[in-house]
Amino acid sequence: TDLIGYDAVDSYGSPSYYAQVLFAGHLGNEVLRAQATGAGPRFFVSTTRDSARGTIHLKLVNGSSTPQAVRIRLNGVTTVDKDAQLTTLRGTTPEETNSIMDPRRIVPVTSMIHNAATAFEHTLPPYSIQVLDIQAR
Repeated sequence: TDLIGYDAVDSYGSPSYYAQVLFAGHLGNEVLRAQATGAGPRFFVSTTRDSARGTIHLKLVNGSSTPQAVRIRLNGVTTVDKDAQLTTLRGTTPEETNSIMDPRRIVPVTSMIHNAATAFEHTLPPYSIQVLDIQAR
């Protein structure tokens, strides 16, 4: 799919565009070993840390049609703030997309979680990408 759609007057980002923006905007300079257990086969995780800021970027993908409850363990970290920023990009079906008529149907939405820890549980909605930005020491 194209990352950007347009006509003679307007343009819009596709869900794939926003996924690339999310991944590119949450990079670290160290790769952390994180464990995520309990999810099904269409679950993916990537964890990096920005050593200058102390921010852990936990990228989670649920490609299945059901919510995925996972247990996350951050290895190599002793303390984290319990409040963390959560950015979610999700659709209701794999075919759902943005269009000229509905350019913001699927866009990243930012919220907070209040249970971040070196080990914690988190549930991803169906067909979603989530990025957790966790402050660590």
